[in-house]
This record gives sequence, C-alpha cells and structure tokens, in this order.
Amino acid sequence: MARESTLLRVLGETERSYDTLQNYIQALPTSSQGTNECTPLSNGRRGELLLSYASNLLHDGQTSRAAQEFEAWQPLHLEQPSRMELDIERQRHVMLARTRRNEGHFQEALVSYEALFKDAYKENDSVSSPWQVQTISHLSDMYCEVGRPMATLNILQPELEKMYARNWETTPRGQNLRMCEAEALIRLGYFDMAQQRLHRLQTTFEEIPGPDMLTRTRCFRAFAGLARIAHMQQRWDVAYTRWHQTLTFLETSGWRERRFNAAITLFSLAQVMCRLDQLDDARDTRKQAEACLETDGRQYWLVGLGSYWYTFVTVPLGEIGPDPIELELEERDFYGAAARLYSSTPWAQAVAPFRETSGSSVS
Repeated sequence: MARESTLLRVLGETERSYDTLQNYIQALPTSSQGTNECTPLSNGRRGELLLSYASNLLHDGQTSRAAQEFEAWQPLHLEQPSRMELDIERQRHVMLARTRRNEGHFQEALVSYEALFKDAYKENDSVSSPWQVQTISHLSDMYCEVGRPMATLNILQPELEKMYARNWETTPRGQNLRMCEAEALIRLGYFDMAQQRLHRLQTTFEEIPGPDMLTRTRCFRAFAGLARIAHMQQRWDVAYTRWHQTLTFLETSGWRERRFNAAITLFSLAQVMCRLDQLDDARDTRKQAEACLETDGRQYWLVGLGSYWYTFVTVPLGEIGPDPIELELEERDFYGAAARLYSSTPWAQAVAPFRETSGSSVS
C-alpha cells in the first residue's frame, strides 16, 4: 500500500494516495496496543504507511502536520529495531529534516543532513537505498542554501563518478545528482558550465514519455535555471524568452496549484520587462506575481528559488537585490579548485571546468 500511495503521489493524484492509505493505517495494530498484537513487522508496515501519508501532507504544504506524523512513529524496541524498522527510522529522519528545510530553517536541516550523510557511508561507500540517495540530494541543496556550493561539488564528485561509469545519468537518481551539480555551478557563478548541464538535462527530460511529478519538477528547475543564468548575465532578450518558456511550462504541465512557482517566475519576468522598458507590462506582471504569492506564500521546497533568488527579484522594479552568488573566501578561485576536484576522474573531459568569459552577477 505504501508503494501504491507513493506512485499515486508521484503521478500527481494526491487525493487517491490519501484514500489508499487511511483505511490501512487505521487497521494496523500500534505499539500502544502491546507487543502481543504489534510485531516489528506490522510496526514497520505501519511506519511505511505513515511516512507515505506524511509525505502527502508535506507535498500539500502542510509542513507542521507532516512533522507531527513523522514524529508519531518509532521502532517497537528502540534499542534493537528490526532491519525494516531501522530503514524506516532513517527515512523518517530524512523527512523530518526536510520539514525544517521547507520552513526555511536551513542551518537546522543542514546539521541533520550532515549526520545522516555520515551514517550513509558508515558501513561502506555504496549508496543505493532511498534514504541515502535522498540525503545526498538534500545535503547538496543545503550547502547551496547556506552559501557553500564547493561543498556540494565535493560530496557529489564520487557519486557523479559512479553515475557516469555505470551509465546512470538518465535514471532518476542520475538526474537528481546532475541537477544538484548544476545548481552549485549557478551558485558559484560559472554559468557556461551550468548551462551546458541544464541543456543536457532538458534533452533527457524530452525523451521521457508521460513524465511524472518528479520529472516535471526537475524540468521546471531546468527551465528556471536557464532563465536565471541569462537574467544574471543581463542578457535581457534571452532572459525574457526563457522566463516566458518557464511560465508556459507551468501552465501546460498541470502545475497551476503550485502558485509560488508561478509567483517567482512572474517576479523575475517583471524585472526583465522593466530592463527592456516594458514598464506597463512589468507592473501588471508584478501584480500577478504578488497575487500568486498571497495565495501560496513563500516556499522553500526548491533550492534557491524561495531564498537567494526570491530576495534577488522581489525588490522594487528596476532595483537590484542581494547577489545570488555568495562565495566563501576559499571558493573564489573556483577554477583551480574545480580543476583539482575533477582532474583525476574518468569523466574529466566530459565535465572539464573552464574559466567564465561573462560576468558572474548583475552589477
């Protein structure tokens, strides 16, 4: 039932996912009924269902309620959980950290993800279970959120090596890793490299028939990423086209309920229109953005869009917000650092870094 619910959620059928879960959750015995009725196996199954149910809540923006559901479950015997319960307990911690992330508490989420990351590699360096893969993706995003994109590239390097060596780049896991890398490159201001990655990802997405919700999310991120690059390079005509493409994708992909995604796209488009002296259209677009924001509020579920990009484009029209490129001192010589990072890999030629020829931010 948990897998069926997850599949329905991924396909965007959240209501059916809820319905699939509720009766089964109520029917299973709980630890409060005593160990005679509740076994580690039944408790593990209940945990799977509760995780899926709480994930639905998180998807619907009910972050506080989702956190309560995640916290409501625990192994039957805390000191000696079954293998199934241990795996669910780890997934639960991943999702609890995600609730902190979705509330914008990035430092708290970072501490949790770093602890989970250490746990993921404690026994060996083969990361394959869902909670391990999710941990790497979320930790990568958190390093970008707190202004440490080189840390993202450092933890991604071994995973990217394995991905390319095993031809996994078009798998969902490979797509996630590549999206994380592209965001780190954007955060560092190395736009040509990031743009190359995003164009390749778009080619991957175009070849997927009947994309599910997760694929559509990655596709939106790719559209928005390319638009942000042109925006920060002050290529206003290109940025105008790309933000319109992003908006069209939102309108045609069944994402009308994701009002914040529309809001951040419209805020960005309004700023570009202002730069192109389309002042009346810019003001109208800005009003649309504010209406979308009022409906959904500020959201942090997609890396950067609700944080450093939000503060960059929600300033008054024609003004410039805080630079989205925020580097630590040791990251300012990115070319040398990235060359050292990538030079010994078997896929070095495919991802060989090069120095940017264009400016890294709006000045």
